Amino acid sequence: MSGSLTNYRPTRAEALCAFIAVEKYLWHTASVFCYSAGSFRYAIDQERIGDVDIIVSYLPEQKASLDHALASIFGRHDNGSPKTQGLIGQIQVDLFPIQKEYVGAVETFYGNPLPLQMALRAIAAARGFKLTPQGLKDRNTAELIPTHTVKDVFDLLGVEQFTPIQTANAAHYKMENTEVFSNV
Repeated sequence: MSGSLTNYRPTRAEALCAFIAVEKYLWHTASVFCYSAGSFRYAIDQERIGDVDIIVSYLPEQKASLDHALASIFGRHDNGSPKTQGLIGQIQVDLFPIQKEYVGAVETFYGNPLPLQMALRAIAAARGFKLTPQGLKDRNTAELIPTHTVKDVFDLLGVEQFTPIQTANAAHYKMENTEVFSNV
């Protein structure tokens, strides 16, 4: 997403309400699943967060109904595509629609603090992959690799998966501490 639409930093409770409102609407209108991401997901020790990031997982046959549902939340761009960023009240919400077969990599990308994300991207590069906002790609062919779960991504990278508490603690992780990734 590009830029911030507001300076307001919602409480975790406010962010949860925004997440539930979007999730409920998208489930009832397009039957898609939503996953929390960004600071809303991993910054469990913070009272306030920046925005609400939501990964929206869909099947190819759900694309048209999802586009219609997304457009009814934030409107459409001039080219007709649905907007995926907007405000719900004062709270900025960023939506990341992704086909279900690639959601594991997108959840890994957006669901971890920046230092851990950067380390995972470096590991992916060393293993011949590229971890991107669209998914895990083969570095040679640029083809997306199916990753239904975060575990699929960690298995492909040859790294032990972090628990949610370890991921939350990684928000304070220092990049010079490479002990965790010594098996790269």
